[in-house]
This record gives sequence, structure tokens and C-alpha cells, in this order.
Amino acid sequence: MNITFLVGNGFDILHGMKTSYTHFYKYIEKNFDDGKIDNNFFYRQIKGNISNWSDFEFEMGQCTFQTEFNVDEYMNSLEEFRNDFEDYLIEEGSKVEQPRIDETLFSFIQDMKEGDRETIERLYENVDSPDTIVNFVNFNYTELLDKAVFDVEWNRVANELNTMIKRTVIGRANFGKLYHIHEKINDGAFLGVNDEGQLDAIKFTEESLEVLIKPNLIDAYNSYRIEEVEKIILESDLIIIFGMSLGDTDKIWWQKIIQSLYNSSNQRLVIHSYNPGITASIKNPSQYLRADRDIKQLILKHDSGQLAPWIQKKIMTVLNSQTMFCHKINNEYEYTTSIT
Repeated sequence: MNITFLVGNGFDILHGMKTSYTHFYKYIEKNFDDGKIDNNFFYRQIKGNISNWSDFEFEMGQCTFQTEFNVDEYMNSLEEFRNDFEDYLIEEGSKVEQPRIDETLFSFIQDMKEGDRETIERLYENVDSPDTIVNFVNFNYTELLDKAVFDVEWNRVANELNTMIKRTVIGRANFGKLYHIHEKINDGAFLGVNDEGQLDAIKFTEESLEVLIKPNLIDAYNSYRIEEVEKIILESDLIIIFGMSLGDTDKIWWQKIIQSLYNSSNQRLVIHSYNPGITASIKNPSQYLRADRDIKQLILKHDSGQLAPWIQKKIMTVLNSQTMFCHKINNEYEYTTSIT
């Protein structure tokens, strides 16, 4: 049984790190002088309207369509922004304790409705081996998740899975692989858009586009990484997305997951979404079904073909989980996968 977790910024925020771009902008306002802000293209833009820049990577592409635009200033400002953001993340990382994630790895089905829990059990019935292999694709620049993964007690995970999964006997539980898809702090911290359509590509040289388009940058650093992560996705029986916005700047991965769901008869996807303003109980069918549909639409909008109705049945949703990665609860939690 191959389980793959795709983990985004919601994980870091849950455990006390103020790592969203909005957090960083507040830090800029408080700590950077006017001269530094006025001399940086991005800081000037953000200062003018912070709310428009909640998704920095999306806006860094959109702003290139401005009529008056200096490419050299843009590229130099981006480099300064990246360096400042890395320093900020290092500072934030020093403020939090390492979480434990063992319980998530065996209790992840507890928040699911009864039919979805049975789906997971049937997946275990259909695999060739009773063992469980758990992979992680980390979309964060920080290493908080990595430290937690490397401290997991895998024997405990296997034992507890045997109490959770009723339909079959679970063998061993093992750590598979962990990838930082956008690199780590001090190793590049890839900021960029998904493709040329998300910026005014004609204004940039080929060399600049290699830096600005994340899949190109990933390929330049390691030409095998996209292939390796895609292989993990294709071989997964269960994919679990946590703490991610599912936005356009990572569209390449959402499209690969959708295609994998089409190609595999047994593969299933779980999307965790957090929105404290919405209470969708299975006891209220209309509200629950509306929330379920809206969460699925976050990823299905990236389907590049003609959406097949049956694909929705391969996606399971969980709203406002109280157990996923909840080693401790941070009251400022701002889970980024939102259905509003």
C-alpha cells in the first residue's frame, strides 16, 4: 500500500510558524525602512495593495503585464525578495518545536465519513503486499516536516494501523521517499509561476524564463526530479493533500494527479480543506454536499481534458479536520486550502 502525502504551507502555520506571504508582508512593514521598500519593485507593489498579493507567485506573473515595466529591475527585485524571504523563514523556524506526526500516519481515516473509511480498507484488500510505504512531497521551503518524518516510530504506525484497518492484517509500515519539490531554504527556494501563460513571456529572455517558471527551474537543478515525483504519484494507491491552495502556480502537479486518477482504477485522492467559517456536517446533506463539491472543484478545474463525471467519485474530501498533523493546535492556523 503506497500512501503519498503532499504537504503545503498549512502544515508550518499549524505548528506556529508565520510563513504565509501575508505574514511576511506584515514583517516587511514593521522592519524594513522606506528606502528599501521604495527601491524594490515588489515591495512597492505590495505596499500599494497588500490584499492583492496574498498569493505572491500568482501576482508576480500578473504584474508583468503592466505597460510600464523594467525587466532588469524586476529580476533584481525578485532576487532581493527571495533572499529576504529566506532569512525570514529561517527566523520563523527557530521559534517552533519539532512536531510529532506518528498519529496522523495511522489515524488519517478517522475524520472521513463511513463510506470513505471503507474505501481505504478496500484499497488495503486489493494491494499485493500487506506492508504500508509512506512518501512525502514537501512544497515548503522549510524543513519542519522533514524533521518530523525522520523521527517517526514506524513500528508504532504499523501496530496502530492494524487496529484501524479491520478488513485485512497490516504488515510493516516504512518510510518511502521525501522530496522538496521547490527546494529548501538556502538551496534555491524556487519562487515562480507554472508556465509561460501566467506571465508576459515576450518581455523576458530565455534565461530569465528558466528562473521564473518553476518546472523549468526544477528541471535545471535536477532533470530527474519531476520524473521521480511523477512516478511516486503514479504508483500511489492513496494520495493525501494537506495545507495547500491548489492554485494555478502549481498546476503541473494537480494535472499530473488528475491524469493519474484517470489511469489507475484503484487510486484514490483525499483533499483536506480548512475553513472555520463553514460547518458542513453530514447531518446536513445540502450543506455537506455543497462543501464536498466545492473542495473537489479546487483540483478538478485544472483538468485539461473533458472532465469525466466518474472521476469525482475517486476524490474524498475532509473539511476542518481536528486530527490531521494536530500534534498541537495553533490558534492562528490559516489552512490555505479554502473553498471560499
